[in-house]
Amino acid sequence: MRSISAMGRTVLLACVFGVFCVATSQAATISIVPGTQNATVGTPVSVGIDVSGLAANESIGGVALTLAFNQALVSGASMTLDPNAKMGFALDPVNNNFGSGFTGAGGSPATIVFLADVSITTDAALKALQGTGFRLATITFNPIANGLTPLTLGLINGSAPLSNGVGLAPLNATLVSGSICVGGNCTVTPEPASLLLLSTGAAALFARRRRKTAKSNI
Repeated sequence: MRSISAMGRTVLLACVFGVFCVATSQAATISIVPGTQNATVGTPVSVGIDVSGLAANESIGGVALTLAFNQALVSGASMTLDPNAKMGFALDPVNNNFGSGFTGAGGSPATIVFLADVSITTDAALKALQGTGFRLATITFNPIANGLTPLTLGLINGSAPLSNGVGLAPLNATLVSGSICVGGNCTVTPEPASLLLLSTGAAALFARRRRKTAKSNI
């Protein structure tokens, strides 16, 4: 049984922040969905924060994440936690929300911290809602200037991003960030492998031109 006492809620919240819990194996993935998308100034754009890959014996009782973005390009407009009530959060939106929101007036980072509803009293009931994955939150931004802003998922004070259903251990997960291109003409920085290929190609071209110049001077 999941505890619904004040002590049980304190233990669960502590596990969300990684205070005194024993780590479990990494299985889940938390991703920005869609990973990349285009936007235009003045038209709101939304992204989901989805969890996937939950094992048969895993359920989520708490979430503790940050989402950083370039606030010169987009500002935070709204945040909906657990939009499909897979943690029962819609039943108790006040008591289970621990300071989720944007820094300042829609500024970065957004903090996403909340717990499963205590009215869901068994792990089986929680697992039946969640399955192998679901949407943790939906974030809406107002694009305010053209450019490419990363959407970077992070941890709070080094804590695990998720807590298990019984509140006894953090549930580690791989974080997959994303981006929004405002204006549709964004420069993407090449990956290191691409940079190596470009530099190798440039060096070969330079050497070829030097040989060609040397021959013409003979």
